[in-house]
Amino acid sequence: MSQLGISPSDNFPFLLLGNFSNRPNKVVQSSTAQEFADINRMLFYEISTETDDSKINVAFDALIRKCLERAKK
Repeated sequence: MSQLGISPSDNFPFLLLGNFSNRPNKVVQSSTAQEFADINRMLFYEISTETDDSKINVAFDALIRKCLERAKK
């Protein structure tokens, strides 16, 4: 994020998506991704477009809500 000139304290809404959540041999484990997201104040959602594409809508709805909250401040 520092490459973008944005720090976690800027409260910029980022969304981290973990794809292929239904696969057992993931490259990045859910707990590692969640920890990274927490440290960097990101929203984190695991999705699988193969089995349930509704979670992508939930993730982007959460991002939009975060953006609207930020815009009110």
